[in-house]
Amino acid sequence: MVRRRAHVLALVFLASLWLGTFALPADAQITTIETVPPDVDDEGRTAGERIDQVVVMLRVLGAVVVVSTAAYWWRTRPNANGVRNQNRDEHLVEAEDEIRIENEEVAR
Repeated sequence: MVRRRAHVLALVFLASLWLGTFALPADAQITTIETVPPDVDDEGRTAGERIDQVVVMLRVLGAVVVVSTAAYWWRTRPNANGVRNQNRDEHLVEAEDEIRIENEEVAR
C-alpha cells in the first residue's frame, strides 16, 4: 500500500514537472509601468543626493546602535570575580541586610 502511494506521488510530481516545462517565463503577463523619476525633487536635490542622505542617516543609526550596545555591555559586564557591577551589588547587599534586620526585629 505504501509503495503504491509512493508511485502515485512520484507520477504526479513528474507530471507537474513535465507540464511546467511548457510554461515559459516569457508567457507571464507583464504589467510594468515605466516611469522616469524627475532629475530634481521639490527641494532641489538630485537622486544621488537623496541616496547620499539616506546612507548618512543609516550610518548615524548604526553608530547609535553600536554605542548603545557598548554602553549596555559596559554597565552589565561581569568583572574578574564574576560579579556584575560592584557598586550595584553593594547596594543590593546593603538593602538585603536591612530587610533581614527588619524581619528579625518583627519576628522578636
